[in-house]
Amino acid sequence: MHPLPGDDLGRFWVAATPDHASPKEKNVLVTLVAADENGELLVLGNAFVIYAGGNKAICMAAAHSFDRIKYQQMIMSGRHYYHMVDDFRPDVIEFVKTEEIFAFLVIDDVVVNCKVEQLNYIANYDVAVFTIYNPDENLSFSNHVELDLAVPHVGDVVAVLANDISLESAGDGQGQLTQSLHMRYGTVTEVNWDKSPLPGQSMYFQTTIPFTPGMSGAPVMLAPEKRANVAICGVVSADLSEPEAFNLMTVAGRSSVSMIWPALGFGLDVDFDGYKGHRFIGDLVNSGAIQSKKNGIRVTVVGSNDKTDTTYVDNRTNPPSGVVLTTKGHPKI
Repeated sequence: MHPLPGDDLGRFWVAATPDHASPKEKNVLVTLVAADENGELLVLGNAFVIYAGGNKAICMAAAHSFDRIKYQQMIMSGRHYYHMVDDFRPDVIEFVKTEEIFAFLVIDDVVVNCKVEQLNYIANYDVAVFTIYNPDENLSFSNHVELDLAVPHVGDVVAVLANDISLESAGDGQGQLTQSLHMRYGTVTEVNWDKSPLPGQSMYFQTTIPFTPGMSGAPVMLAPEKRANVAICGVVSADLSEPEAFNLMTVAGRSSVSMIWPALGFGLDVDFDGYKGHRFIGDLVNSGAIQSKKNGIRVTVVGSNDKTDTTYVDNRTNPPSGVVLTTKGHPKI
């Protein structure tokens, strides 16, 4: 474990007051909700805006946040192999019906309800990219975060900004949604490029910051003390409880954060800033439509009908190091 640098008490993590977050950072947070099989509200998790334009925006979240609604849709359709071992599960693509998912965010102190349109994710990587839309043409999404493509090093200080979300159901599809803004600092303890013992996870780093389940999908920042130049280097994935850690034969209390760069290989149908048609997130980053800090990092995406190769090259090392992530086809949902 790595305590916070310069902390006289040797603490591994600290909580900051929400006032430490700027209004812009607060206004990029998104809450994802859906309805369960009984029509009651269901909280899926956090998300955040990476591109804002007019009444549409592109967001990132944890892919596992959509598992509940995906499982529910599979059961309703008569498919019951969701929890089967991978080797025995049918080789089929499962699509999530996004019309059953909604996103809430705050613009100028007003809660805005948006529809989720497109959703893209891959197996064994806990990040999803999706678009949101509000039919009010007078509405304008104006706030977004910058991405940091660099993977942090062990010992680096990071922070999470997340809404801890709770829901009090009143029945008949009604309920009261409560959000509590949290900001927590900690250090990176491990960087993992391979598949995790956790299902659906790879390309992640571990931190000393404790996450609650409602924080899944929230943004993680590198070097957050530089408040004028904040960029997102990861997405909150998991924090193992003791029973979960025991079942997976790993250590409890290790929080996991998914890296950002593999998501550049995801594609979406876009129509903004002169771009129209199916585009990789990496194309939008390289064009400047989605803002990013590269810090000596180069990410390239090459797609075909058969596969997509997303290559991460770190020029901070001597010699430069690199990783290639290959997915089947041209990811599009």
